[in-house]
Amino acid sequence: MTRREPDPPSTDFAITSVNVPDRLDMLELQGRAHQNPPARSRRHLRRRGRVWVVRIVALAVVGVVGWEAAQILEAARAELSPAAISLRLSRTLGVPVHIADSRLRLSPAPHLELDGVDVGDQVTIPAVSLQLQVRNIGRLLVERRLDWGAGEIAPLSLNPAQARFLLGLLPRLRAALPDDVGALRCAALALADTIPGGAAPWTMVTDRSPGGGFDRVTLTRSAGSGSVQLTLSPAGQSAAGGAAEAISFQLDETGAPLPTVPRETFDRVRGRGTVERDRIVLDSLVITDRRGGLRAHAVVQRDATGWALRGAVDSGQMDVAAVLGDPAGSDAADGGAPPLLAGTALISGRLAGRGDTVANAFADLSFTGRVAMQDGTLNGVDLGYAATHPGGIEGSGGSTPFRSGTASLDIGRDGVALRDIRLRAGALAVVGEVTVTGNRRLSGSLFADLIDAMRAQAPVRVTIRGTVAQPTFGG
Repeated sequence: MTRREPDPPSTDFAITSVNVPDRLDMLELQGRAHQNPPARSRRHLRRRGRVWVVRIVALAVVGVVGWEAAQILEAARAELSPAAISLRLSRTLGVPVHIADSRLRLSPAPHLELDGVDVGDQVTIPAVSLQLQVRNIGRLLVERRLDWGAGEIAPLSLNPAQARFLLGLLPRLRAALPDDVGALRCAALALADTIPGGAAPWTMVTDRSPGGGFDRVTLTRSAGSGSVQLTLSPAGQSAAGGAAEAISFQLDETGAPLPTVPRETFDRVRGRGTVERDRIVLDSLVITDRRGGLRAHAVVQRDATGWALRGAVDSGQMDVAAVLGDPAGSDAADGGAPPLLAGTALISGRLAGRGDTVANAFADLSFTGRVAMQDGTLNGVDLGYAATHPGGIEGSGGSTPFRSGTASLDIGRDGVALRDIRLRAGALAVVGEVTVTGNRRLSGSLFADLIDAMRAQAPVRVTIRGTVAQPTFGG
């Protein structure tokens, strides 16, 4: 009898095999393909080839640009040599120009330096720096020219003849400088004995007008709490085509010092005129001030002994206290003592001055004229009381109002003098003179005369001493 083997135990699962690759099999196949050394090598070579092609093209472009730039700079170096620039400026300015040295520098910013610029054997400019713009590479390569910016002139000192000589050449700068040079500046320009007002340096700027030329020079300077701006423009050329025969100017000043009283200033001064070789004409000078306004004109002429100034002044209603330099003015709100003389006045007269230079002629300026006052007050003394009580002047105090008055007014370096004073207030008549020196000290005397219909008393003499701020009166 045959023995049977027992049946195998049953299981809950079965293993089957299907000949279809799943996603993991596909990834495995791709990985094996990438690990194939020949294929990997070919891909690497293609990548390297693309990188080197890009590098070679970039190097070629840079090389071409560098070569072009080198050619342009080399041509510019020859064109910007001292001899080449000197020749060009001499031809365009019409006067001999010699430049000691020129060089291109990259630090602190690209610029061209010119040293020892001698113009017409009359003016030597220590140094000129011309900015070089590098932002426009396309223009450099296409037009094959450098792109310039503004020029900076080193600190410079000029006398009157040199200043006028350079101003006469101003219109020719249009042809002498490249079109893209828009301005020339000098941060410290000294004009000793040329322009009144001290030796402080000016800031000078000349820029191109909308028409493309250099038509004017603007000088600015701080003056204490104010400022001065002077604009100079060549008015025309000589018949022979030489330098301009006249230079027109415009003046705009704030905080201008009052003559003989530097601590007092005018609010605004505006003027215009012309400068010629031996003559300066101030056609109009207008002073606008809270204390009144003035109008003037003057001529400064060279003669055998120097420069002589002559002119005329007339005013609108002026504050008399301000003319005398009274620190309190006529405003009681100032809190100090009332001014010595209060009221309004019309002023007219002549200007005169003389000096070996124009600046000295203005420094010697003096004024001689007349003052017509109305509704004024002399503070510190009652002259009506003095006229009726001789000997009782000391410490009398008070004030003397008057309806009208006239006086001769002299203003100069020694101070302010009121002479031939004539005041009327009813029956009271006052004559005399008063001087105010530069340190505001007073000296003078007044004669008070009380006149009625029947008799005239002897005039009473009243002396004036002390200062404008603190006057004293005595017999």
